[in-house]
Amino acid sequence: RRTLLLGIAIGVLAQFVFVLLIDPLLTRWTGTPVDLSSLDAMRGNVSVFLIMLAIGWVLGGFLEEMLFRGYLLKRIQYVIGDRPWASTAAVLLTSIAFGMAHGYQDTSGMISTGLMALLLGTLFIRSQGNLWLPILVHGVSNTIGLTLIFIDKDKLLSQLIFS
Repeated sequence: RRTLLLGIAIGVLAQFVFVLLIDPLLTRWTGTPVDLSSLDAMRGNVSVFLIMLAIGWVLGGFLEEMLFRGYLLKRIQYVIGDRPWASTAAVLLTSIAFGMAHGYQDTSGMISTGLMALLLGTLFIRSQGNLWLPILVHGVSNTIGLTLIFIDKDKLLSQLIFS
């Protein structure tokens, strides 16, 4: 129950920090916004939204976390060995890989997802390898992001602070 509540709370907080602050700052810094145009067909379309929500939880929340935190992060730690900096290096390397895997979101999107991966990796390490925490945070974050796109409020929110 604690993991569920913590996952929901961190997922909500993280998504809004990214939408309201980090992504707009990245847009200003790089000159290009996070490119989520591949999700435009979902705007106002309930059936596409529900499909994308399922994909967001299964592929994004579950499978990406299994691969990047549950497998790669642990393998990198193993290869580095029992060194004090092994976890930090593993989180950094998997975060870079995670960001690069989201190249379709352009430069700002890769940096943004890489920063989110830093959070997810840190949560994984700090929770002593509890993979459910980053899975829940990732899934909740995806749910909010997809919902904002579905109701066509994603761009509006990102302009609240930096308009």
